[in-house]
Amino acid sequence: MLGRRIGDCGVKVVVVGGTSTDERATVARILEGLPSDAINLTGRVTLRALGPILSGAALYVGTDTAATHMAAALGVSTIALFGPSNPVKWGPWPNDCLQQLPVSRVIEVADELLQRQHRHPAIVDA
Repeated sequence: MLGRRIGDCGVKVVVVGGTSTDERATVARILEGLPSDAINLTGRVTLRALGPILSGAALYVGTDTAATHMAAALGVSTIALFGPSNPVKWGPWPNDCLQQLPVSRVIEVADELLQRQHRHPAIVDA
């Protein structure tokens, strides 16, 4: 739902992730809900190569991964989604966290961030 919304804003969606079988399966499910022109870099990019890709993004959406922390450290507008981990302890800094986050709120925040700087692809982390 979010990926489609980002694509509808005219922003290219790029998906990144690791090389594990489980992660690739998760990405396959995510790609089903994304625009057909989404770019899948899962398992194809090293962390070192990911930095320059992230730095050109208008928006980053991801879970508690190294890529999420990299995006935040690079100053990319970041929506970090945390599950059972402690977002205060492990979240990117600064941490403006909501305890329960409906999808509609994520879409609303993504829209706001994209309106501020509509220039490059949005990165979605599996």
